[in-house]
This record gives sequence, structure tokens and C-alpha cells, in this order.
Amino acid sequence: AGKRHALKWSVYLLDPTADVWDLINRVREDWGVNHTVLGPCSFFNATDPILKDPDRLKRRLQRMKLGICMISPWLDYDPVIMDHVLTRAEYKALVVEAAEALRAADPKLKVIGCIETDWITVHPDKIRDGDKLPVHKSGATGHALLTDEQAKILRASGMPWLDSMVVGKAGQIRVELYSRGGKPQLALNVIPGVGNRQDGFLMEQARFLCEDAGLDGFYIDEFVPFWYRSYHTWDGYTADIDPVTGKIVATYVHPGIYGLATRVKLCQYVKDNGLVMVANTYSSSLEAGGLPTMRFA
Repeated sequence: AGKRHALKWSVYLLDPTADVWDLINRVREDWGVNHTVLGPCSFFNATDPILKDPDRLKRRLQRMKLGICMISPWLDYDPVIMDHVLTRAEYKALVVEAAEALRAADPKLKVIGCIETDWITVHPDKIRDGDKLPVHKSGATGHALLTDEQAKILRASGMPWLDSMVVGKAGQIRVELYSRGGKPQLALNVIPGVGNRQDGFLMEQARFLCEDAGLDGFYIDEFVPFWYRSYHTWDGYTADIDPVTGKIVATYVHPGIYGLATRVKLCQYVKDNGLVMVANTYSSSLEAGGLPTMRFA
């Protein structure tokens, strides 16, 4: 309110015989987003038995022509087929052994770890009254809104991510419910923003994967979770405006804007250290888009 924001437009004059690809290439060059795609890439589970069979593994990698292997399970999150989220020690032992097998089969292969932008594991057994939090029963992964009582339990838990929670318009807190290895898992919906816990945690995870576990980089899921609206704070821009009065009636966070600094910081870390990064969702800023990361949506 009472401030100004300039919208910048670019006009590209093309030859009459030009087509849409000429326009796209002009924009790509102008934005500085021409990056080498080190593909193909694919997910690969660190528990796959083929890792114990060097000849068979080598044949599979040759057939797939892989350039990048995104290795699961997720760090500090989804254990995929195991029944618990791995400790850092368990994770490191597993992925280091898997990476060694993959690199032995193809020395040119880039092996990268997996991290999650917007979900953080909750351990109900470590929270007072955690048994009252929702539990996944059966079926596919689902989402649930905490009741007032459950929200109080979580807020009283002292979890460092309380400043990073995605919060609905009425104050709702959302969790993810799923099962792995026959056991229910629980995760909290969070979003990185300057100075909050998830902002620092993502960088710490990236450093652990690359500097401690010795991987070639990382894959990051839901990097720009643009489908969220969070009312826990304001990004300084996004608002609902009454079309009759012109007054601001609600302010909130749009993830395409909120967390820009987090994303640029991670992409810059990759560039500065000669690492490999693959991200789900496209860039929402020229600054991040100009850094050499491979993206899909």
C-alpha cells in the first residue's frame, strides 16, 4: 500500500519469416539461460540388488545411456522402501556404497542425492502427545489438516521448523501422510524463506550430500512450489484486492516470490563448486534461471 512497483516488458522485433523458435532463442540468449543438459537422468534406488552385480549394472547403464543418476532414498525424508527415515549415518553408508558401485560401472556417471523443498519429517515418538497426531492408515500418500488440538501439540513441540510452516488462511497446518516398509510416516508442509529454518536447512543438506557424502550434486523436489498460498507472513507483493474499493483485504506468501534468495543461493553454490543440480519446477526469476541447473516440471 502506498508504494510503487515497476513491471518491465521486452519487445523483440523479428524478421517476417521468423517462427516461434526464433523468438524463444532470442529470449533465451537475452536471459542468459542456455545451459548444457547433462542427460539422460533417472532415479535409482540405493537398495537396488543390481548394485551387487557389476556386470549386470554396467549393461543396464549402457542401455539407459545415463549421464546423471538421482539416487534415493531422500535425505532426511522419504525412505522409499525402508520402514524409517534414515539417520545421517545410515544414509551416508548406504549412498556412498551405491555411488561407488555406480561409478565403477561408469566412471563418467554423475551421482547426485535427493532432497525435498517443502516437506520435513515429523517424528511423533519424539513429541509429547505425538500419538494424537494423524496417522496414515492405507492407500496412497495423502494430506491432512491438523485439528486445533493437534496444531497445539505440534506448536508446543519446539520443532525448529515452526517458522517455516505453510499456514492456511484460517491458520490451518497441513501434513503429509504416507507409509513405507509397512510403517506410517509423517511430514510437515514447510517453505523456505530468508532467515527461516528451512532456508538454512536446505543449504546444510546440500553441503552434507556434496562435501560429506562425496556426491556430485543434488536433485531438489518441488523447488518452486507455486501451488501454495501461505498466510504465515507476507512476501511484500502478493495480496487480494477488493475490486470495488481497491483496498487490500489479505496479504500472503506466493512461493514464486518468497524463497527467491534461498533458490539463488543453492544454485550459486552448485555453480561455484562445479556440481550438478537437477530441480523439479521451472525458475521464477531471471537470477536463478541464469545459473546452470537442469529443470523439469
